Amino acid sequence: MKHLSLNSKGLTTFDLSRQDSKCQENCNVSNVCYINNNLQDKMNKKYKDKMKRNYRLINSAKFVKELSKEIRYNNKHRVRLFSNGDLSSNQKTGLKQIDNICKLAKLNPFNRFWITTRNFNVIYEYFNKHKHKKPDNCNFMLSVDKTLNEFIKSFCLSHKIQLSMITDKHNKANCKSSKNGKSCIDNNCDDCFYYSTKTRYWKIHGKGNKEKWTQ
Repeated sequence: MKHLSLNSKGLTTFDLSRQDSKCQENCNVSNVCYINNNLQDKMNKKYKDKMKRNYRLINSAKFVKELSKEIRYNNKHRVRLFSNGDLSSNQKTGLKQIDNICKLAKLNPFNRFWITTRNFNVIYEYFNKHKHKKPDNCNFMLSVDKTLNEFIKSFCLSHKIQLSMITDKHNKANCKSSKNGKSCIDNNCDDCFYYSTKTRYWKIHGKGNKEKWTQ
């Protein structure tokens, strides 16, 4: 596939590099990001070239048509956006990217999409200031820190944006895959593609990350 990939959880993904999206510069938990230990991100030239193509594509007018064609040709019913990377921290670029994602979802109403982002500013401006409606078949998750103010909570609830955060408590995590290490496919789970008012808690994973998290 030219733009889509398969990640370790068995999901079809559309990824960007962290360098292009500059997500590490705006992330308080970048030191425990599971991508830090991802050898494909470090060594697989084909994957790295694909992410470069993806960054050019998501910023262009060709994104919706070209990715829709690839999704349909490969018969992919569920697509996760950004298992690697994030919406751009540049506001103008980030707004273009989120607009392309929403248009992609609207053009493919029988598919499901899931995006996890830490870029609250872009989400807030797009859905609140510009009054765009979130597509029902696209679940937006806002990744947040341990503490969260009431303004962000209220905004997310009113716009049906699901909250997500990391935990090191096994009994608090409600993501099957992060708890048992199996793929989403093996767990027969597609919960993240559907909005829920419940916060999604990921069990922290990745070599050495639990020790860093508890420090």
